[in-house]
Amino acid sequence: MHFLLVDNEPIILMIQTKILEKTGAKVEAVDSGFKAIESLQCKQYDAVVLDCQMPEMDGFETAMKIRQMGNQTPIIALTGNDTAEDRVECREAGMDEFLAKPLKISELNTVLGRLNLK
Repeated sequence: MHFLLVDNEPIILMIQTKILEKTGAKVEAVDSGFKAIESLQCKQYDAVVLDCQMPEMDGFETAMKIRQMGNQTPIIALTGNDTAEDRVECREAGMDEFLAKPLKISELNTVLGRLNLK
């Protein structure tokens, strides 16, 4: 597995990278939606783990731009706001799955199973 992890907070990136690596995955971490789009133009990933709340270009706009590029890599939303409205907004932006912070391996594994990525 090869994940692209996107979050603007350096400490969160470090923690989430370690959690994702515990699944045996290779993780590339970037700190903005702009960098995520650049990475997706150059490399292929099994999934994008995307924070919804980022400055400049949030996760929703990032996901929409990824889909507008024609990229169908599964996008897993990661947010501190776990509401039904947030889930609807994630789906409308083109995200495939949704995880609440803090990231938990058991929940990640469930999502990966639903995406047939395990």
